[in-house]
Amino acid sequence: MKKVILSILCTVMLGMLPTVKADAQAYNPYFAMYRGYGYMPVANGYYIGWIEYGFPHGQGYGYYYDMMQGWTAYQGGFYRGCFHGEGQMLCAYGYVAGVWNMNQFVRQINVSQQQIQQSYNNIMQQSQNYAPQNSNTISLPPGTEIKEIDSSSELGSKLLGKMRK
Repeated sequence: MKKVILSILCTVMLGMLPTVKADAQAYNPYFAMYRGYGYMPVANGYYIGWIEYGFPHGQGYGYYYDMMQGWTAYQGGFYRGCFHGEGQMLCAYGYVAGVWNMNQFVRQINVSQQQIQQSYNNIMQQSQNYAPQNSNTISLPPGTEIKEIDSSSELGSKLLGKMRK
């Protein structure tokens, strides 16, 4: 009887491994059976886009809040809850477009100021449409010009260096 209970317990624990292993990934166990497009709360934020079994997977928008940096928004590709493929990130430090590989920042893509402003407007619109009630949406003072983060600057190397880790 002990062997049966132990084997059932091990099977359940192995089944939970993807949930436990989801560190540094966006995941919501309440959406574990859901596949499709939707809104999903995640740790420290929320996600809008394609969801596969509780993970952002495909194209979408991720909004995350950090006590030190404030809101960070990412729009682009996701793979099992990780930033993956081409995407763009907007945070208090500015804007960066690039390529990610399983949350690892691979390379920067330079874009025009007009595209940055268009991306900013799109990211802000999604945030205002989907932000949970009684929560802060991403916002910057009116008339603020968003600048691309230059990887050769001190700030850029620190920020992009953090993203590579």
